[in-house]
Amino acid sequence: MRQKIEGAGSKLSSYFFSTVALFAGLSAVIAGIGIFSPVLAATTATTPKWLLEFETKCERGSMFDCQNAVHTYSLGKYKLNKVEKNEEKANYYLQRVLQMGEEGCNNNAKLEDCHLLGLMYFEGMAINRDTIKGMEIVSSSCEGGYEEACTWLHNKGVR
Repeated sequence: MRQKIEGAGSKLSSYFFSTVALFAGLSAVIAGIGIFSPVLAATTATTPKWLLEFETKCERGSMFDCQNAVHTYSLGKYKLNKVEKNEEKANYYLQRVLQMGEEGCNNNAKLEDCHLLGLMYFEGMAINRDTIKGMEIVSSSCEGGYEEACTWLHNKGVR
């Protein structure tokens, strides 16, 4: 009996160390393609595939997917899918969203991100609502030539 228990323990520890090695290898691969982040590396095996896709696309520069990650981790759900709330990850992805939005507004670098940032302020999505700042940001995105921002302003009766 004792021998069976020891054998099971060694299999369990072998499995554990294999799993740790797998995650270390995955982190190295992620780092190798330039999307390493401590928050992403801390993702567990129980994280749903769709949420991992949000995180990966966010790290590759998709502000929209960063917003989805913020929403998911803040509320503990995305549409009908439930996950564990995680304020640390929500904060991390919120900072990425704000950074991407600001960078998008600088010299009209990426007007879509600038527009999304303006909408976040206007509607109070994940940040304190500031309709004036939101309108200013969306207007600058429109003035830079982002047609969707101009349409949004027109629909709001501003232009």
